[in-house]
Amino acid sequence: MSKPISRESMQMLKAKKDEMIRVETVKGIINVIYTNAIQAAETKGHTFYSLDIDPCHMKEYMNHSGQFKDRASLEYKFYKDNMDEILSGLQSLFPDCSVKLSNMCTGNDGKRYDISTMDEKMLPFINQKNAFECIVVDWS
Repeated sequence: MSKPISRESMQMLKAKKDEMIRVETVKGIINVIYTNAIQAAETKGHTFYSLDIDPCHMKEYMNHSGQFKDRASLEYKFYKDNMDEILSGLQSLFPDCSVKLSNMCTGNDGKRYDISTMDEKMLPFINQKNAFECIVVDWS
């Protein structure tokens, strides 16, 4: 049997549904990163796991009317808008590990380097145009 629903409740249904989807998506991202970090530790012997986030600036993602151009840009915006919650969720799953958003670049040796922790004297030698953002879980 159907139950009565108020006008105010009807007006809030979409917002509630959107929030439920957002929360589930954040949980899904956290779960993927958790699973991949565990797998990296078990199979590759790494001491960190990183998930690349699209490095483009938000302006590059928007068309002239201020709308986002494509799915990748919407995903990037979602990560950026929910980054604090994603990092907090990961930190609770990896309590004594470093969990952060890092600005990385790849050196000529193929290794990744965190620009934010690099000596300032080295920065002029880094091509920061090729920098990219990563969520990093480090257990070293």
